[in-house]
Amino acid sequence: AGEGKSKAVVTTVWDGAGGIGGFFERTFAPKGLGRIYDELLQNLATEVEK
Repeated sequence: AGEGKSKAVVTTVWDGAGGIGGFFERTFAPKGLGRIYDELLQNLATEVEK
C-alpha cells in the first residue's frame, strides 16, 4: 500500500475435529467464516470512511 492507501490482511488458523464432527465443521464453517469476514470488511470500510 502506498500513500493514501491501506492494506488489511486477515489470517485464520483452524484445527478442526476429526470424525463426524469434523465433517460438519468442514461443511458449515466456511459459510460462517464468510459472514464473519463480510462483517469485518464492512466494519473496516466504515472506519476508513470516517
